[in-house]
Amino acid sequence: MIIEMQVYAAAKGRFAEMRNRLLKEAKPRLKHYGIEVLEVFNSVQSEDTLCYLAGSKNLETLQAGWDGFSNDPRWLEIKATSEKNGPLIARKSSVILPDDMAEILMSTNQKKL
Repeated sequence: MIIEMQVYAAAKGRFAEMRNRLLKEAKPRLKHYGIEVLEVFNSVQSEDTLCYLAGSKNLETLQAGWDGFSNDPRWLEIKATSEKNGPLIARKSSVILPDDMAEILMSTNQKKL
């Protein structure tokens, strides 16, 4: 199992829309591509920042999943519609967590993929 932490800073005034799109639209589509959203949480440092942990079998599956998701025609339509008044995300970053951290997180949360 590999875990990636994604951090998204919302465009001004768009946090709720960004969070809603992730939970209702992106999360189920990501699962179709072999990426499971494990946890979603707000940053304690900034109320416009959303973080989530995404798990996949391995790095190759994760990368292929992001490629498939990013080019999914339905996702592109959803993204375009939700951004008709401008982007929801101002900045984003991600980091792949080390294997031992993934094991700790999974055992702490008692989640199994």
